[in-house]
Amino acid sequence: MELTQIITRLIGLAAVTIGIAAFIRQDDKSVKKMMSMASLLWVIYHATLGAWTASAISAISMSRQFLSSRLDSSHKLGMRLMYVFLGINTAALVLTWHGPVSLCPFIGSSISTYAMFKLKHERFRYAMLASGMMWGVSAAHFQAYEALTATAISSGVILATMKKTKLHRLREERSRRTPKTLTAG
Repeated sequence: MELTQIITRLIGLAAVTIGIAAFIRQDDKSVKKMMSMASLLWVIYHATLGAWTASAISAISMSRQFLSSRLDSSHKLGMRLMYVFLGINTAALVLTWHGPVSLCPFIGSSISTYAMFKLKHERFRYAMLASGMMWGVSAAHFQAYEALTATAISSGVILATMKKTKLHRLREERSRRTPKTLTAG
């Protein structure tokens, strides 16, 4: 194995590790921030494999994940940014087109773009599963084994932590409904 291949594999493994750590978290903002760190590594990884659409969309994803972690899902700016990122994804698809396989990361990224800005808790994670399936097809095509591994493990972690995610949501909902009690001073 050449040094370039070894470095590519190590970058992929680091991205996998950060991606798994992201989905173990219950707080959506923490998940998005960690996903943006993993996306930075995926940009480099996909570029070294010549998967230009995946690399470009990973760069877009990194920005989207970071910005969406800063906004509430009801924020009007988030809705505008969602449309901007969908447009940028479309431009990246056109500019990096290398056949029908280019549609896979595009569709996956479009699903997660919607999820980043509009969904929370379980719905957010189900959308990430659907997005991951599309990225998995692209990864299989390019023999990006680390990306396939990341998709499989992240999907398993999402499913395994879904109950905790639901409990986290229920606690948040309860804390919003419970009136604050005043203490006598």
